[in-house]
Amino acid sequence: MRDLIRADLRRILRQRKLYLVLLILFIYIIVKFMEGGAGEAELNATAFMNGMHGGLSSVLTQLLIIIPIFFAVFAAEPKARTMQCVIGHGLTRERFVAAKLLDAAILVCLTFIIACSVYLMFLMEPDELGLSSGQVRNAYAYMLLTAFKMFGFIVFSAMIFFITNSTAAGVVTCVFLTVVFKVVFGLLDLFFNMHIGDYLFDGQIDQAYTLMEAGGSGGLHIFFALLYIVAAIAVTVFFFERKELEF
Repeated sequence: MRDLIRADLRRILRQRKLYLVLLILFIYIIVKFMEGGAGEAELNATAFMNGMHGGLSSVLTQLLIIIPIFFAVFAAEPKARTMQCVIGHGLTRERFVAAKLLDAAILVCLTFIIACSVYLMFLMEPDELGLSSGQVRNAYAYMLLTAFKMFGFIVFSAMIFFITNSTAAGVVTCVFLTVVFKVVFGLLDLFFNMHIGDYLFDGQIDQAYTLMEAGGSGGLHIFFALLYIVAAIAVTVFFFERKELEF
């Protein structure tokens, strides 16, 4: 499995388009950071937090992270038949799914470290902005929870990919999770006071961060979010084990 992960990462990191998307993402995050309040004459703690939230909560930011990583990890599979090759040589299907999701997790982490470098730079000297220890903790928590949310969306999209063996179906799932579902549940909340979104994966993560901002831990909501991830992986393995592969 380690050999598969290394081979995948070498293949992915040679793709120039991925670096172009990463550059666009970095520029876009800086622009949103400035629009969120960091472009004021005097950058302070409030402006920093507003700018960070504006940069990472944007739908375009999420799409620029989720879709390129999903494509990089999964798009080549139907044509290259890598899964048939490695499974035919003895790698179990569970370990193949795990290897692909680990690829995605590593890429999400690397993307966030680079894309959030502007935030990390300011957080290294919090006193210059007047950031309290609680604000520093909240800033790191927001970045980590957002990265976890993006990875979760990729896991759900991967579930659809493994069930259907269709990259297009996985990409559509990415878009639905990032855009369509939020609009639909937002409208239900607005007109019918139905807080369905609060009980879903990303809703649990948002509630966890809200509790952290208030000084709590948010651990229970993170636990439920993890259950969503575990359930999605279990469903993926269940259907993938029963799927016939063409060799």
